[in-house]
Amino acid sequence: MKTHTLSAILAAAAIAACASPALAVDYTWNAAGTALWSTSGNWTSSSPGTVPDDTSDNIVGFTNTGTLLRADGNYTIGNITLSSLPGARIIEGFRRRQ
Repeated sequence: MKTHTLSAILAAAAIAACASPALAVDYTWNAAGTALWSTSGNWTSSSPGTVPDDTSDNIVGFTNTGTLLRADGNYTIGNITLSSLPGARIIEGFRRRQ
């Protein structure tokens, strides 16, 4: 029994060691008006059909003024770059993790 348990642990460790780390993806918010984070069409990225939700993901821009990005769930990102965008109300419902 102990041999099987040890073998399973070693196999799991070997698989985890071979897993490739996630590659960073840069996202730009492109929705106008009020829109949800979870809608992949509100984001432009090199990974279509996805939304930023990984510590390797970066939000690098916002393309529309007067936009309200609604966080409708719990999301994790690596970086966010905010620049001047007149009339933008960018963040609602966000909480900084400590």
